[in-house]
Amino acid sequence: MKDSTKRIIIYSLLTVTVLIFYLLFDRFRWKNYSTKNEGSGYTFYSNLSEDQLGEYADLYESFRSYFKSEYGITSKKRLKAYLFESTDSYYQYVRGLGRLVPDTPFGFYITRFALIISNCETGLGTVTHEFSHHLIYDTPIERFPWLKEGFSAYFEKFIGIRNSDGSITLSFGYFSPWRYQEALFFKSKGLAGLEALFEAKTPEVVQSLARNFILFAHEKNKLSKLIQNVYIYNNSKDLIEKSFSSSLTKIEEDWHRWMNASRYNPDIFLVESSRVYSADELNLHSPPLVWDPKRNKYIFTRDLD
Repeated sequence: MKDSTKRIIIYSLLTVTVLIFYLLFDRFRWKNYSTKNEGSGYTFYSNLSEDQLGEYADLYESFRSYFKSEYGITSKKRLKAYLFESTDSYYQYVRGLGRLVPDTPFGFYITRFALIISNCETGLGTVTHEFSHHLIYDTPIERFPWLKEGFSAYFEKFIGIRNSDGSITLSFGYFSPWRYQEALFFKSKGLAGLEALFEAKTPEVVQSLARNFILFAHEKNKLSKLIQNVYIYNNSKDLIEKSFSSSLTKIEEDWHRWMNASRYNPDIFLVESSRVYSADELNLHSPPLVWDPKRNKYIFTRDLD
């Protein structure tokens, strides 16, 4: 085959690839948005009010700063997000995409477009879950499906405090009541072994059980080390054993004991809905909450040592 013929074939394939990508991207384009917020590293489109969309932009900037300071993780790719005010408007858009997207009432992240599609009616935790997927998509965390889903689900519950300068102080490490109950159910079915979790394919099993384990790691002050070690270890067993300095069997036993004991922990219902408080709103919270520097989060006053 002549070089000129090869070049024509290569150029033709490239042209077809670019055309297919453009047509696919154009199909995802949301044309009926009413508000837009653009900042450093992100563009958000929505049918929320400008003020409401601005709050999501502030949340993303604070979330991104939290990831950088806590885990040293930053994203080099610009984030685009479609934030739908209601379930109706979300489904009106999603149904037009058919089988190109997952069937979920919450939202999802499309890696190839660095695009979040989120139903804001399901709560702030939905979008922080997807923020996490964007920030970790090009890190070694992606090698561990259970960790990728559990780590992102971990960020669904938070307490945020709006500061006088407009920034938001974020606090994580809280139970998700329904995910905790789901994790207990899967445990009762014998699905809560760590080896089984590493291989699990069902999204509900992976997210709820893995989130529970991530919360356990947080409570044992092992989460930061676990995330640091993804850059060193390539398999889940080594990753966990080295992070906890113990055998997988012992770690699993400790996790199960913690999970069972947590049945009686009133903190399960501490954050039923994630939200950002003003300082005045926090002071009126019942029961009273205080910052615990040892646990790096807000807790009940009665839990102080």
